[in-house]
Amino acid sequence: IYNITFHPLAKFPGPKLTAFTGWYETYHELFGAPSKTFAYKIQQMHDDYGPIVRINPHELHVSDHHFFDVLFAGGSARRDKYPPSASVQGAPGGIFRTLNHDTHRMRRSAICGFFSKQSVVVHEGLIHEKAEQLCEVFKNYAREGNPFNIRVPLLAYTTDFYCAHALGETGDMHLLKDQAKAQKWRESITGLLHFTPIVRQFPWIQSFAFGLPMWLIRRVSSDLALVTQLLLGEKGFKRISQEGFTVLTASGDTIGRTLTTAVYHLLSNPNHLAKLKQELRAAMPDSNMDVSLSKLESLPWTTLEYLIPRDGSSLTLFTPRARNASSLLGADTAIALDSSASIPHRNSELKQASTNYQAPPSLAWAEMYVALAKVLRRFDLQLYDVIRERDIDHYRDCFLGEPRDDTKGVRVKILRLLD
Repeated sequence: IYNITFHPLAKFPGPKLTAFTGWYETYHELFGAPSKTFAYKIQQMHDDYGPIVRINPHELHVSDHHFFDVLFAGGSARRDKYPPSASVQGAPGGIFRTLNHDTHRMRRSAICGFFSKQSVVVHEGLIHEKAEQLCEVFKNYAREGNPFNIRVPLLAYTTDFYCAHALGETGDMHLLKDQAKAQKWRESITGLLHFTPIVRQFPWIQSFAFGLPMWLIRRVSSDLALVTQLLLGEKGFKRISQEGFTVLTASGDTIGRTLTTAVYHLLSNPNHLAKLKQELRAAMPDSNMDVSLSKLESLPWTTLEYLIPRDGSSLTLFTPRARNASSLLGADTAIALDSSASIPHRNSELKQASTNYQAPPSLAWAEMYVALAKVLRRFDLQLYDVIRERDIDHYRDCFLGEPRDDTKGVRVKILRLLD
């Protein structure tokens, strides 16, 4: 009775059931068919009740791009993190789960240099080294002649780079040299993401899971066992190991999946791909030659910004809850009429919609420019049995958007090596 009558949020519109109990959300996240789709039920609520809806007894959801700057206020504004949002990330000592505004700012400033332009200058050689290893993986696939899920080597590329960047040679996972290991790592990251809706509904389960013996976690899920082992680390270095894990997974997976989505959209748009390849041929007459990052950054088509709502990933390292502003903001027809299409220069419209727009870290751009330039200049790729609705579009809310259960991944075939 209190929730629907006297609660401070009682005056806001929304289904009575969502105001009465949080189990409505829990049902759609964990038990509905399909599960993990409450984020899309929210969109239906907006269609029925307007731009502000009450989605559970304690939360409102706002679908209005003008509210973006209010929620994600910058400058001198103070924002302590909402505990239920922070609880979905599995590193209790990491920056994502830091609730206090000042502590979060201190921890964030300590690692900002890791992704800065200066860091790009210092580590450009390492980026090229890992991109060359990525191309060797592609050559092996070309010799085999079989289609492959391109997300596996791209995730291996970004993960290996960040491991080597942060931990040196001894910390390099060398996923690019072992595709079976790379496949297992991708499955582990996916397993972690699919676990987040459970943690979001029952935050206590995380502490319970960390208290279980490793042999039991392995019996339950080998994917989660690998991730948990990394999270726990040595007790004396617990917070640092968890911070490192946050950076590794947030950087590696987001950039890896963004590269995957970029390849899909380029291969699906022959006109865009042809213009990009023409530009790359002019910059790299010999497909095997190296080209500096500064040269790539001067190429118009290489540096075009694409807004790919719902299908792509945010490059922002420290994102809010999975049902955040990015998917609804990017899909807002008040900003972009054809919000489901991938269109160059669209991102400028998103920037204008928010004065707090922040470009992805320089290091992320550098990784993507170099990898895409080398791969697209050296290999003639073709999509293989890729269905956008099944393999690309976000269908489930797992902190990051995930495709349908029956996805086969973004598979490609290498038709030939380019001169």
